[in-house]
Amino acid sequence: IITTNKGGIREEVSEENAIILNVDSNFTNKLSESILYLYNNQEIRNNMGIASKKRALLFSKEEYAKNFFKALE
Repeated sequence: IITTNKGGIREEVSEENAIILNVDSNFTNKLSESILYLYNNQEIRNNMGIASKKRALLFSKEEYAKNFFKALE
């Protein structure tokens, strides 16, 4: 994942599973560098993919229901 630090995305990803870019005057250069970095580093891509799958489990319907009912207690 390559994303920006704008909006609520920071609640969904971390440095473990994403490259998070600042939106500034150097954004397009950093974006192209990030794309090439991931393209050239299969192990990093694989590790980020594994971390993303683990993080996605936090947002499953079962996890949502568990947290919802816990909040009602």
